[in-house]
Amino acid sequence: MGSAVAQVLPLAFGVVASPLPLIAVILILVGPSGRAKAMSFLAGWLAGILVVGLVGVLLVNQASGSSSDGYTTAGRWARAIVGAALLALAVQQWRGRPRAGEEPTQPKWMAALGDITPVRSAVLGVTFAAIKPKNLLLTLAAAGAISETGIPLAQELVVLGVFTVVATLGIAAPVLVSLTMGDRADAVLQGWGAWLTKHNAVVVAAVLVVIGVILLVQAAVG
Repeated sequence: MGSAVAQVLPLAFGVVASPLPLIAVILILVGPSGRAKAMSFLAGWLAGILVVGLVGVLLVNQASGSSSDGYTTAGRWARAIVGAALLALAVQQWRGRPRAGEEPTQPKWMAALGDITPVRSAVLGVTFAAIKPKNLLLTLAAAGAISETGIPLAQELVVLGVFTVVATLGIAAPVLVSLTMGDRADAVLQGWGAWLTKHNAVVVAAVLVVIGVILLVQAAVG
């Protein structure tokens, strides 16, 4: 099980490096009843990753059959496909980065996050975790890596839980700051939001390239 955890940790850190949902959480936190709404977002995020990961594990298990060769082949194909998709997303992110002298702009929907309801906040968390391409692909890659080890299903679920917790650390950080820093939290969070807005595309592109290359190399060497 330890080797499975080691394989999914880089993928989990790739999910952690998600500037846009971090910005969303920050904007929710600085609005009215921000902490409760941010906790709803966090719950939706956790649920999204867990569901996608569980479905991925079950599908890869079924596709691979019971033999060790089946697990290895299914896992290698999963890594190759996801790695190539991540590199394609990296190119898209890089092309969409602000050019020199340009000010980055936030999506229009972010302007309404201060007034979002807890239910919509939870739905937004699920959307970022389970539907946005980068996190969806990384979670599916983690599912493939978990299944490839051939460990019992109970252990696979434990590893998936570890992946989910680590992948949630980035989203949980602003909530922790809000809970522990009191009146200073808003200024700190707004500073984070400004930096993330400016560097969003570059950060995501760099993470996608690194993880994509790792997956393709792993798929090639087996």
